[in-house]
Amino acid sequence: MKKSKFLKKSLAMLLALMLVVAMIPLSASAASSEGPSFIYVDDNSVALPEAEVDVPTGTKTVQMRLNSSLGPNYELRVLAAADTQLKDIVLVDTKDKGKNTVTLADYMDSNKEIHLQLYKQVGNSNNWETVEGCAYTVTVNFTTLSTTTDVKFVANVKGVYSATVDTENKIVNVVLARHTEPDQAGLGAKMNMQALDDATIVGGSKNGVWTVDADNNDTFTVISESGNNVAKYTVKVTSYLEALSEFTVTGTDGEKYSATPVDANLDDVPDTIVVNLPESAIYDKTTDSSFANPELAVSFASEGDVTRNVVVTQDGETEGTAVQSDGALKVEFTGLGTAEEYNGTVTATRLPDKKGAVQTYDLLVQLEKDTSTEITYVKVNNTLGEVDAEAGTLTASVPTVDNIAGKDADVVIKTPATVQSVTIDSKTVNPTLDENNSAVKVWTFAGENDINVSKQQIVDMVAEDGTKQTYTLNVTTDTNTTDATITAIWIKDGSGNTYKADVTTTEDDLLVKVPFMTTDINNWTIFVTPSSHAYVTYDYSVSEDGRVGQVVNGETTLKQVNQNQELVPIDADGIWELTVTANNKNNAKIKKNYTLTIDLESPKDGKTLADLDFSATAQETDKLIALKSVKDVNTFDAQIDTHTNGSTNVTNLNLEVPVSLTDKNDLGL
Repeated sequence: MKKSKFLKKSLAMLLALMLVVAMIPLSASAASSEGPSFIYVDDNSVALPEAEVDVPTGTKTVQMRLNSSLGPNYELRVLAAADTQLKDIVLVDTKDKGKNTVTLADYMDSNKEIHLQLYKQVGNSNNWETVEGCAYTVTVNFTTLSTTTDVKFVANVKGVYSATVDTENKIVNVVLARHTEPDQAGLGAKMNMQALDDATIVGGSKNGVWTVDADNNDTFTVISESGNNVAKYTVKVTSYLEALSEFTVTGTDGEKYSATPVDANLDDVPDTIVVNLPESAIYDKTTDSSFANPELAVSFASEGDVTRNVVVTQDGETEGTAVQSDGALKVEFTGLGTAEEYNGTVTATRLPDKKGAVQTYDLLVQLEKDTSTEITYVKVNNTLGEVDAEAGTLTASVPTVDNIAGKDADVVIKTPATVQSVTIDSKTVNPTLDENNSAVKVWTFAGENDINVSKQQIVDMVAEDGTKQTYTLNVTTDTNTTDATITAIWIKDGSGNTYKADVTTTEDDLLVKVPFMTTDINNWTIFVTPSSHAYVTYDYSVSEDGRVGQVVNGETTLKQVNQNQELVPIDADGIWELTVTANNKNNAKIKKNYTLTIDLESPKDGKTLADLDFSATAQETDKLIALKSVKDVNTFDAQIDTHTNGSTNVTNLNLEVPVSLTDKNDLGL
């Protein structure tokens, strides 16, 4: 079988072609990896080894620079044109025009080409040699078409508050909305950018608006109208803006209670809002109690354009309540009046209001926690002690029979009911509520928890809000057996006014004057200062320990002093009479009875009416409800006009009744 001559010739040609290709120098087929892949010409990136740039007709110079340093042993040089005697220009990675300015008349040849060559230092000498495969050509095209690659920010698409363009550095600096659901990386920020001067954003059209990604380090490319100038813009996030700067709840008392979001988990992102409300913020005047589920107006201040689409949702619920920045809408804080706190979330969606950036805050609205660490009462065994809150000391002087050197003592302390704990000598006890006052806790250290008071003890208090305070407890033994006197005595009414008796060393009949119109003193409290060796009682049926019915300053009422019998109102010339007894701590036989007479002052003789208000209500039978219905909207001021002829005053009361109350209406008047 003969082989085809055509096949033989084809094989020969193929072998020859392969031989020719193999003989081509490497430098002519590919650039060396030692050289740069890109350089900048007039701030536009161009790809090497062969590139084209467009410049306006008449351009005299261009700026050429490296993106980054080539290292100490390499130089990229712009070669001077063959017909000049100029030195080559060594390009550097700087925008310094004094170092990278290339004059076209000196460095561009007749073919409008600029030639560059990579050099490498030989050893440590000053000799440099060319690097094979690293010869580059940049062809300059003069054009009347625009050669710029400028852009401008048009509008947010998602999550962008603002953007500014750095044309020289090809950077778009943006401020993004904080996004926490699930995290910032999940935002997917986008914005609309527009190409200028007939340039095109890749994917868009000439001078067109195009949506680009706007998260940190996202990029987009712009091509000049002339076609050969290409710029890559990089997005840089300068800051993340929080949704809310303040959250406000308006109480039923009309007061505004505000909180600033805080970074509770310490990740530099505000994530928690805590609003503290006083009892007055959820007070219901009609029932004289707190609303169990108060509906309160919520407003907020935002870091950006957030006015709506902020939702408050209670924990455990799937649907929340939308609120507005102006406080026009209310939220029902379920359980706040009973549980004393409301837990939920605040979710803000913005830029745009739907499917935009989402930031969620944990919300805690709570009634203010008490800061009180006050001790109002201390008793060691059966002896009442003294409390000096300013000095932080508790003192008591007990009788010798207590034998505090030989045995531990019972210690009773009273505090506000909000106090969390009381610790003495590393011992803690569970408190009980005072049977006469539920706002008071009683801490009894007795039995296995009694206290060694033969030495100073430390009393640590923790308030409801966590505030701590330390007192010292010092107990001494009183050996006096002869003294039992009172040095001062006074009483206090429900408004805090005090009325004091004059006490002398000889008198045991004491007189207190109270206002003439006083009718009820049952719940007034008594204060007595005995001598240091005595205590004061009011109960005649004294038990074996001699301390039944002991007076507790500010706590014992006048009704209790009256053997718990009602003190009935008296006539103008009547009196109330009570008895208290000073007792020696060590000798029960040494005592002194004091009679406290409470008399009415002389009546005042003023005859002038200074002010008068009147209210309108539909309630006709229940006076208490009618009184609680008094509000600013249904209370009116009467004008008082007084005239005199020198001997007689005549007063006119002018009651201006609103027209709405002059006929039958929805109030039934």
